[in-house]
Amino acid sequence: RKLSKLWQAGVIVGFSVGHFFLFCNVFRIERKPELYWAAVFISLTTATVATGFPGWTGTLGVSLAVSASLIVLEMRKPSYHGIGWKHINPNLRTWWQERQRVILLKTPDGEQHTLAVFIIAFGLTIAAWACAHDLHLINVEPRHFTAYHRPLLPISNHGLLAVHYAIVPPVGLVWHLVR
Repeated sequence: RKLSKLWQAGVIVGFSVGHFFLFCNVFRIERKPELYWAAVFISLTTATVATGFPGWTGTLGVSLAVSASLIVLEMRKPSYHGIGWKHINPNLRTWWQERQRVILLKTPDGEQHTLAVFIIAFGLTIAAWACAHDLHLINVEPRHFTAYHRPLLPISNHGLLAVHYAIVPPVGLVWHLVR
């Protein structure tokens, strides 16, 4: 039975978005392996749509096998920081601290100030984006801030609460990086 074009488009979009979520938010796959997966998926999808071979079963099966392989390879790295990292990679904190020392040691003295300015500017950019995002989100679903997260400070004003939740993580990250 031939599948409709709408169904095929739905599979392509759904599978891609699902893998984006898995690779970026759950298993935290590095960029290069993610691009390898995308090349395999795009090649197989293009062949299936154009010629019918290897078909959707083959395309999805091979893509899932590549996904599983990439996830296992990522989980074996000393830099793995995805889901379950505390059990899978208990030495991540040591790896991260060593990497920070190496980055600072490799930075010439004259450029350390530039690096610090860049880190602060990057943190402020993240904080600004997070403020805009959270100010919008609190209007859409205030329970995200009032019921689903424990309060950091006793703030009842929704706007201040959104800004507070937006600023605390990036400021903490910048503080951790520059101290």
